[in-house]
Amino acid sequence: MPPNIENYHGREQSFINHLFLNSYLEQAAYKLLQGRSPTFNFIDAFAGPWQVDDTIKYSDASFAQAIDTLEAVRRKLSMFKNNNFRIRYRFCERDRYAATELQEFAEKNTEFDIKVFPGIVPH
Repeated sequence: MPPNIENYHGREQSFINHLFLNSYLEQAAYKLLQGRSPTFNFIDAFAGPWQVDDTIKYSDASFAQAIDTLEAVRRKLSMFKNNNFRIRYRFCERDRYAATELQEFAEKNTEFDIKVFPGIVPH
C-alpha cells in the first residue's frame, strides 16, 4: 500500500523516501522472483521505527512499507504461478528503544519471516 501523506507531518522527506523505496522494491522483487530465485531477502540496516505517527501498524515506517510492498508482489506472483515464493525480512537497529519496538512488531506479525538484530552502540 502506498504511504499516506497524512502520517508524515513534519517528515515529508520520509514520505518521498518511502515512495522511492516502494517503487524500487516492487520492480526488484518482480525481477528477482520471476527469475531464478523463489526467495527475496530484504535487509534494512537502519530499520527504525523513528518518529512514526502510526504506532499501531507502523504504516509510516520503512520496514512496514517494505513488508506491504513485497508481500503484495509475492501474493500477485503466487496467483499466476504455482510457486511458493518466500520473502525474508532482516532488520537491524542500533537504537535500543526502536529495536525493542521493532522486535514487538515482529512478534505480533508471525506470518512474516522477520528477524531483528539489535545493533551495538559503542560506549
